[in-house]
Amino acid sequence: MNVFDRRAALVRELAEVEAQEETILRNGLATVVVRLRNGLGLSQEQLASKCGILRATIANIENEKQNTTLEVLCRIASAFGLAPWELLKLVMEANA
Repeated sequence: MNVFDRRAALVRELAEVEAQEETILRNGLATVVVRLRNGLGLSQEQLASKCGILRATIANIENEKQNTTLEVLCRIASAFGLAPWELLKLVMEANA
């Protein structure tokens, strides 16, 4: 295998790892948002209202259909009374 073929193979492997990590994080965020929302007795609509975002955004996050932006992540964390890093810590723990 020449250098260019090896580089192409490494790029493909990296893309696969990144996709797996993205899936793991999306799954963890969904799990944590559902758990926290249900723990507070909030509907998706109520949480969305607290966050200033659409209910569909919450539904898509909970159903792992949407990656979120940093802004939305911060809004969700704030709605739960958490700092963004605390929410991310819960996400990582959910995947442990």
